[in-house]
Amino acid sequence: MGALPAIVADNAYRWMVEAVFERDFVRISFANGDRFRFPLAGLGRTAKLQVRRATIAPDGMSIEIPAAGRGEAVELPWDLVRAECDPVFADQARAAKAATASSIGRKIGRLRRHAGLSQAALATRARIARATVNRIERGRLLPEISTLRRVARALGLRLADFIGS
Repeated sequence: MGALPAIVADNAYRWMVEAVFERDFVRISFANGDRFRFPLAGLGRTAKLQVRRATIAPDGMSIEIPAAGRGEAVELPWDLVRAECDPVFADQARAAKAATASSIGRKIGRLRRHAGLSQAALATRARIARATVNRIERGRLLPEISTLRRVARALGLRLADFIGS
């Protein structure tokens, strides 16, 4: 029983418990007491949003806002709210992204050199620009999964092998 309150406390900053829609904003309250005003313009297509029918997901991790049309909806996840409205979280997210990009870049460079390939040769095999390989290896670019998949194949690896420890 003691572990559950710790889990709840550790994750309360992720759980949205209330969403109140205003003209241009949605006021969102989190389980830890934090409150933010998220600009609806950040979701695009605001004219089509049916905010009166919006619901918070059962796990509290997102808000689903129906849009006019055939079963369309816009999802507003907790981390997007925090990244847009919470400067501390935004800084932490940027730092985590930079650390991930650096780690992946070092690994790709190491694997490329182990395979005896130049950046140009890897780029040709992966069908991406050599400058992209260079930016990835220097940690300046966090590649999309599709790019990682192509790089992994070019190195003779599966994506699962590539992104594992």
